[in-house]
Amino acid sequence: MEARRLREWCYFNIIAPGLLALDGNNSTYRGPTCHAPPAPNPLQADYYTGTPLGVLVMLTFVIAATLGVLLLLRRRRRRLALERQLRSGTITPEERDRLG
Repeated sequence: MEARRLREWCYFNIIAPGLLALDGNNSTYRGPTCHAPPAPNPLQADYYTGTPLGVLVMLTFVIAATLGVLLLLRRRRRRLALERQLRSGTITPEERDRLG
């Protein structure tokens, strides 16, 4: 009994709509379907810029800016450490200039 219901369900929901979508030369046409096309995804690259190149440029800029900030902070911390060592007398001004 269950196998017959499964066959009927497959026929009415899969096979029959597929056969009805075929036209005379064995190709499909864009007729009415039970599935609507998906809505545009706002996170896609071409949704905002029209091309994915704009997204790549933006990502490159963000990565370069982040890297620049990190390197700037590292350099500043290094100079402050050298100034502390100079004040405490562990290095000379020549060594500070050479290392900094």
